[in-house]
Amino acid sequence: MYQGQCIGYGGLVHIAWADRNGEISFLLETSRNSNIALFQHEWATYLNLLQLIAFDDLRFEKIYTYAYDIRPHLIETLEQQGFVQEARLKRHVFIDDKATDVLIHALFREFYQVKLLRLRPASIQDDKLVYEWLNDRLVRQMSFSSEPIDWETHKQWFDNYLNNTKQYYLIVEIEQMQQYYPCGQVRFDENGEIGILIAPTYRGMGLASICLKLSIDYIRQENNSYKQIIAHIKHANKSSIKAFERAGFVSNGFDIIKNQDCLKYVYYI
Repeated sequence: MYQGQCIGYGGLVHIAWADRNGEISFLLETSRNSNIALFQHEWATYLNLLQLIAFDDLRFEKIYTYAYDIRPHLIETLEQQGFVQEARLKRHVFIDDKATDVLIHALFREFYQVKLLRLRPASIQDDKLVYEWLNDRLVRQMSFSSEPIDWETHKQWFDNYLNNTKQYYLIVEIEQMQQYYPCGQVRFDENGEIGILIAPTYRGMGLASICLKLSIDYIRQENNSYKQIIAHIKHANKSSIKAFERAGFVSNGFDIIKNQDCLKYVYYI
């Protein structure tokens, strides 16, 4: 809608619910197509809105376009939005009696999520937020020390962690409605041991493996002394095991942490 008038419509078609993907449909009022700059602006705006529905609401893994290779500005906007060409169907359709290629572009859930996330070093102002996260029931259950943490113990530990220049404590933020909100943390001790936490509100969105990848990229730039990153995970923590494997960590046998058997995973820098 523009000034109360419908200027186009679209949505997702050919939806494969079991496979969690769908094709993008879009039609803009004819006169607006001739203005390339206007078309690209409105096409990009539409794509941004559709991504919110497809990935946040419907939890799709992929959305894609099926487009005739006759409008390069349409393809240019797609690629600026992060869509990648999956296929070119040579001379697939006839348009104005001319054999024309069809291009298939796709945007994947992970790329969409990466665009929304950013990292920043933790600060002392994060102490209460981190305290709440660490005392979450599930976090304590999957930790090697399952007892609740009292404030004074946390405060001293957090201050010491931040003041150790050989350690890294990162806060992950996610963009929502053009503002960034804390959604998790990743930390590295001086030996390269990694720990990750996703805030309760943001669990189930597949963010953990992406946060791991982003944080390792960050560490590569900040510290070249790490030869490997190590993670210790409880056998029962199936979601963390999957996240670390997706992020490129490989199983490196077993270990004992605080008298508890656990899995050891390694990422080689």
